[in-house]
Amino acid sequence: MKHLAALLLTSVSALAQTAPQPPAIGNFVYVEQIGSYNNTTVIQTDSEQKRASVTSTGNNNTINVLQENTGNHTVSVQSLTGNNNTLNLIQSGSGNHELAIINLSGTNSNNTITSNQTGAGNKSFNIGLNGTNGASVSVSQTVPVTDSGSMTIQCFSSCGSYSYIKN
Repeated sequence: MKHLAALLLTSVSALAQTAPQPPAIGNFVYVEQIGSYNNTTVIQTDSEQKRASVTSTGNNNTINVLQENTGNHTVSVQSLTGNNNTLNLIQSGSGNHELAIINLSGTNSNNTITSNQTGAGNKSFNIGLNGTNGASVSVSQTVPVTDSGSMTIQCFSSCGSYSYIKN
């Protein structure tokens, strides 16, 4: 029994270390979405620091993140795995805007990602998808002071459509 308790404590400790750490100030939301046919919405408006971190595994899910008004805006979608998922990510208002969507393994088919970054401030995005088939990715940056972006898509067969619009 002693060995089992030690193993359970190790597992809980290791699990606690994988969750992102909240910032010292501001709004922080961490969502771990597992399963299919889920609808997740995060709205962050009145804070100088807005940070949303989403982990998503499953099919036919919708994830909406809206960050607006003044202050820094950060959205991170990790371990995006599944098919026919929709991500709508909107960052508007003054302040720096950062977006990262990273899929390290697994297959993604027919997923749709739409990101809009508007308002005064620096804008950046980093999208990395592996094993993607038929995905649709659209990133738009409007009124960027300084902007940067990186999009790496690795397809198994049909790649789908990808666009970056800078106004």
